[in-house]
Amino acid sequence: MNDELLTLLDKFYAINHYNMALYSEENKLIKLYSSSSFYTKIYPRFLNYKDNEYLTKKEGYIGIYSLIVDKITKNKLIIGPFINKDISLSTLNYIKYEYNLSDVEINDLQKEITSSSFNNYLIFLNLTSFFNYLINKDELNIVDIFINESKNIEPEIKKEEAQNFIKGSYENKYHGTYEVEQLIGKYIENGDIEGLDNYFNYISQNVSFNEGKLAETELRQQKNLFIGLIAVLGKGPLIRGGLSIEEAYNLIDFYTQECEKLTTVEAINNLRYIAVTNFAKKIRSIKKESNYSKDVISAIDYIKANITSSFGVDEVIESLGKKRTSFLNQFKKETSMTLGKYIQKAKLEETKNLLEFSDTSILDISIIFNFSSQAYFQNLFKKEFGITPLEFRKQKRGTN
Repeated sequence: MNDELLTLLDKFYAINHYNMALYSEENKLIKLYSSSSFYTKIYPRFLNYKDNEYLTKKEGYIGIYSLIVDKITKNKLIIGPFINKDISLSTLNYIKYEYNLSDVEINDLQKEITSSSFNNYLIFLNLTSFFNYLINKDELNIVDIFINESKNIEPEIKKEEAQNFIKGSYENKYHGTYEVEQLIGKYIENGDIEGLDNYFNYISQNVSFNEGKLAETELRQQKNLFIGLIAVLGKGPLIRGGLSIEEAYNLIDFYTQECEKLTTVEAINNLRYIAVTNFAKKIRSIKKESNYSKDVISAIDYIKANITSSFGVDEVIESLGKKRTSFLNQFKKETSMTLGKYIQKAKLEETKNLLEFSDTSILDISIIFNFSSQAYFQNLFKKEFGITPLEFRKQKRGTN
């Protein structure tokens, strides 16, 4: 591990103060990046790894750690822990005994658990991906981490049984959600909203799952499962269905961040349904657009990629390098809509997601999507959908 990388680690810790430590191939401490010295007793338990397995996740009594091994020097960077559980007094006593911690160190650990910088799973995974790139130059997104995890889940039902399952003749409890993910993915990839709805109705009434334990509390467990599912479905079926890589990753990040804000399991379940259904809707929309010319598709891609930016007709045309009048005529001929109207409608459609399952204010939504004012946004929304943004939110949430 070169001096330049050490300098980067020093500077990063000076800014963010995330707990981590650097060890040699022989497990000798090179440098501890933490104000809590007790980690020098905890980290060594998580430094073992399998050959050619240069990025692994470890779970201990406190939480989850990431271990990144330098492919060249075999030095090791351990990051964490991500606090994913409530630590009881009995657990603290066990940790004290297991790691031979003093009373002072146990008090420090309690403070660390309360104020840990790693209390957001998305941040923890993104940092893991970032440091893995710095060390091994592997462009591994957090989605890839979940993809790799999902491969370790061994389904206990066969493919032919899964087909019977979808037809309504397979009823059982089984460990893992691999087959369910695959089947849902097919509906998304095909833009089959009706099939997805029918499938959700069936599994909600006939099937229960025994997912592997990912966290101590049910809320954290469901958040972790949600993030994993959205990552797998987003990177696989969405992209295969025709969504651009950039937009797919933006959706994954968006829904992950929304999930982290939620405080009840019910809200997470609602968001899961909304997100997966929205994935299928986006693919159906793309398939409807498949008959458009290359130039019109490029214009639509530009609009989607910049949906929250301030842009208009001129910026879209400039990105294509086309003559204004001829392209505007072409766009309207193929879509039966003017380019300006298409931009406006695309933005309004996206606002519905925030209205439906986030608590973002209507003023903030108008700002996010660069409408000139809240009043202007509300007028456009009502003209397009027949109700105001507030009425839409209440209607979707079943409130008065």
